[in-house]
Amino acid sequence: MVESLTPPSALPEGTKLLPRSEVCTLLGCSQAMLRKLSLRDPTFPQAVHLTVGPHGVRWIEGELLAWVTARARARQADLEAASKRGRAMVAKRRRAARAKASAVA
Repeated sequence: MVESLTPPSALPEGTKLLPRSEVCTLLGCSQAMLRKLSLRDPTFPQAVHLTVGPHGVRWIEGELLAWVTARARARQADLEAASKRGRAMVAKRRRAARAKASAVA
């Protein structure tokens, strides 16, 4: 059992360690994309190396789910900010059109 290789005090009870294939399934990405995320995104959860070699690498499920949740919240905040900017631009154009129309009249 993989969890038995990790010291009991290091991880909370019920913590699930996921191998690379399950992480890829969870995130819906390829192993190459998982490697890129690990190398390029400083917010991506670090792998736990249980043994030497590529087969002993695991990720903590809770950390992955928290990362996905944070990305989803950041995306929502970006969408809301873009929506506000879009509404502000429309209002600005309308004011400019009204000012132009009143100057012509």
